[in-house]
Amino acid sequence: MAPKIDEREKRNKISPIGKIGSYYKENGLLETMLRVAEKTLGAIINIRKYCIIEKSLSGNIQFLKAKLDVTFKIAEAGDMVFFKDMLLPWRLWYRIIRKRFEKGQTCILCFHENRAIGYIWISFVPEMDRNIGLTVRPRDNESYGFDLFVLPEYRKYLIGYELISRWFQYSKEYGRGKAIGVVQEWNKPMLMTTKLVFGFKVIRKMRSVEFLKKRGFIISSKIMDTRS
Repeated sequence: MAPKIDEREKRNKISPIGKIGSYYKENGLLETMLRVAEKTLGAIINIRKYCIIEKSLSGNIQFLKAKLDVTFKIAEAGDMVFFKDMLLPWRLWYRIIRKRFEKGQTCILCFHENRAIGYIWISFVPEMDRNIGLTVRPRDNESYGFDLFVLPEYRKYLIGYELISRWFQYSKEYGRGKAIGVVQEWNKPMLMTTKLVFGFKVIRKMRSVEFLKKRGFIISSKIMDTRS
């Protein structure tokens, strides 16, 4: 009696051309071309997928506190030294952070025993996020939260939760009715956290195509909200 061949073994025996044909039947020509480019030209083309998330800031919002004695402050241009202790390579980050201050972006810094251990940036105006290669343009009633960071040794204390809560609080004080953010689609734990803990909803999925390290995909919240 011949041994049984499971589905995984069957798939492994399909030729590359056969796999492409099957993918084409299921996903269409455009998705197939992008998939082939992603697999075969990874050094030249980098394709990333993102989820655009949104949360209403109306009504009472639960404020989540960190499980550590920490303090917070709105960063000023003179606080660059605190970022230097957290971010490497500093020469690159210095230029990025300096430009954010010049544009009037807001940063909430978190401290433990006089040491800066985390932050979150907040934007009410268009912001090019170099980490994801996307430009986000908030509308007048929106607040864009980005570049949330906590030193690895402090991440178990839910400091990120309080930074996000303070982002909501700050935005409400300045008359913003919605909080928006961008999460890479592969980051399922973060997507689940934003949904279950903070009540975010995925309102759109986007794709960024990076060609020879040049990113140009743009997100405009004017077309993100399908209900507008």
